[in-house]
Amino acid sequence: MPDQQPAGAGMDWRQRAACIGHDPELWFPKPRDTTTAERAEAICARCPVINACRRAAKREQHGIWAGRHRFASWETTP
Repeated sequence: MPDQQPAGAGMDWRQRAACIGHDPELWFPKPRDTTTAERAEAICARCPVINACRRAAKREQHGIWAGRHRFASWETTP
């Protein structure tokens, strides 16, 4: 599924993300809080802009981005 709008479409990819409207704390779970992390990862799994999120994540140091903890290896993600 494409994750970029055509030039001039006027919509940032984040406005189309599946995480919009969810509690932002889901993407910053406490250590060993696997329940919260799994909820965030499930939301990410159905996101139409996961590839754009993955690219943005490379600039972030914390949280779950594109269904993966920021410290996870991005090379293993399809």
